Amino acid sequence: MVWKIPDGYTAREPKPGEVEDVVELMNACSLDLLGVRTRDVDDQRGDWQAPEFDLARDARVVLAPDGAIVGYADVWDVDEPHVRIQSWGRVHPDHRGEGIGTALLQWIEQRAAESISLAPKDARVCLCQSAPEQDVDAQRLLTKAGFEFSRVFSRMVIA
Repeated sequence: MVWKIPDGYTAREPKPGEVEDVVELMNACSLDLLGVRTRDVDDQRGDWQAPEFDLARDARVVLAPDGAIVGYADVWDVDEPHVRIQSWGRVHPDHRGEGIGTALLQWIEQRAAESISLAPKDARVCLCQSAPEQDVDAQRLLTKAGFEFSRVFSRMVIA
């Protein structure tokens, strides 16, 4: 499968020095949908530096014509027996509806397919993706791509 980035945009692997820009994108999304920042630079840097995560293989950014990072996705396939692949993606609110989410989902599926050979023969491999309850556009995109709703996660905080 070839994933197609919308005209005017480019995609590539993220660079370690772009962690702040990626977190800024993630927080723009969470502020738009939830009204709060949900991601921290140190946590994201820790994810990127995890020994089982290969930034060049497991993540992609999408850049707008002005060079700003407006899309991000990653794929995690680190747990034996490699039957549950986790994925995650976000598109900046100002760039939704351009096809970036679709392109990132195509990349996620392509990257996840590379891990199928790691699973036991005849095992059912599940690609998992999450979207905030408020992100109905992402939920529609995932449903259209064949994903099925399976569970809800709640985040509790103490003020």
